[in-house]
Amino acid sequence: MKFLVTTALEKEFIVKKFLEEDDEENTIFKKIDAKPFGFQGILLVEVNDEKLDEAKKILFSIPEVEKFFKIIVEKQFENTKDLVNLALDLAKEIPKDKKISVRVNKRGIYKWKPIDIEREIINKLKELGYQIDIKLPDVIIDLEILPSNWVGASIVDAKMFYRKYAGKTDSKKLLGKITIAQLVYYTDNETIAKKIGEELARTAQAFEVERLVFLIDKPIDIRILWKFLRAADFGAYSRYKIQKKAYEREVTKTKIELYELYQFLRSINQKKTLIIITDPRGEELTETKDKLKKDLQKYEKIVIMNGSDHGIPPGCFRFAHYVVDLAPKIVFATEQTITSVMIALINL
Repeated sequence: MKFLVTTALEKEFIVKKFLEEDDEENTIFKKIDAKPFGFQGILLVEVNDEKLDEAKKILFSIPEVEKFFKIIVEKQFENTKDLVNLALDLAKEIPKDKKISVRVNKRGIYKWKPIDIEREIINKLKELGYQIDIKLPDVIIDLEILPSNWVGASIVDAKMFYRKYAGKTDSKKLLGKITIAQLVYYTDNETIAKKIGEELARTAQAFEVERLVFLIDKPIDIRILWKFLRAADFGAYSRYKIQKKAYEREVTKTKIELYELYQFLRSINQKKTLIIITDPRGEELTETKDKLKKDLQKYEKIVIMNGSDHGIPPGCFRFAHYVVDLAPKIVFATEQTITSVMIALINL
């Protein structure tokens, strides 16, 4: 029996060493091939069939091991039809009430794309009456491809794969209707202004809120304001580019605007917009969280107003539905505020 073991890059020989040390009598692991075909992050481990349970316990005990798959079939394939047929043969061992997904993981140079093979296998399985669920499967038919037309096929419990998004609440439904109204940071230091402007906008874009509105409530040196806003534009755009590469879904680009504080407050439609001000003078979040959670779902739009080097003026509190203290007796650094309030609201 063979296992395909995946590790963090450059940890293959560390894993090999631990496997050898835990099998001093050479009765469990017959052969350990680290970096087969020169590929980092994998090992092919041949295991004594009578010692499978012991082998699994050892693999589980090594933190450098990320995943391991028991290879049910290994063979040389001639073309992609062989891969499709192999997956269909494996499916015969899966009960029809189980939800199936397919994963083709290619290492090496081949003309075909894994996603095309996955689609073909899934379509065939559908025709045969199998249940397909790409997002929340029970099991995964896994084909691991290595050079020289080698394939190792497994049926894997879907829990083996860490699912980033499947089955979780879609926080974008909340974030997409939020406007962050953030006081500009007043400072004479251009370097500090740039740092804080960039961090605030980068964070707002990371959460993909609808708008980030910078507020001014008193005169500010135009050179400082220019540095602050230019850095904010750079911070948001640089984060947006990373998100475009990282996400398979469409990424929402946060709008960034500048507004005078009191005129901004007057412009809000209070019947349709929930206004939240974060301030140490407000109620503790624990005291109001149940009602606030309902209102977050009820209102079409949400405005969250944050201070910076100074707080939101108390005269504005009368126009807010909530004034909340996120962390009693703790004052956040300005660049931490957006992250703190977003995480707090998402997890209500």
